[in-house]
Amino acid sequence: SADWWVNLRKSQKNRKRKRRRKPLRNRRKLIMLRRKRSTTSKCKLFLKSADGWNEKGLGIANLKKCNDKVQLLIRNDTTIGTVILNTLLHDKMPISKSGKNGLLIVATTEDSKTETYLCRVNKDKVDEFYEKLEEYKKGVPSE
Repeated sequence: SADWWVNLRKSQKNRKRKRRRKPLRNRRKLIMLRRKRSTTSKCKLFLKSADGWNEKGLGIANLKKCNDKVQLLIRNDTTIGTVILNTLLHDKMPISKSGKNGLLIVATTEDSKTETYLCRVNKDKVDEFYEKLEEYKKGVPSE
């Protein structure tokens, strides 16, 4: 009569193990899916102030598709990954090249101020990143 109790306990343990493993697999798939959807580039971000250019940090720029718009998200290249720029791209947003490896971006902050940013990208990737920004300003391209 004690065998049914042992079998019940074993089946409960197996269910718990299956529950623990499943979310990890789903997270990996979700991370891989997000990487496929976004365009990334390593960059150094500067903010223009009255004194000149102030360095915001070295980070990874992500172009993420959000419904019918595209989000430019730059996170610090640290373990925490602090957000140093988060803005939605729109068709009237001024973006221009500056020098051989820089992009000037005028973005609106959370408190509705416009600020000028200089994004330094590898000189081999600056043209590709600029073209992606210009393409995504108009909206999400159909795939």
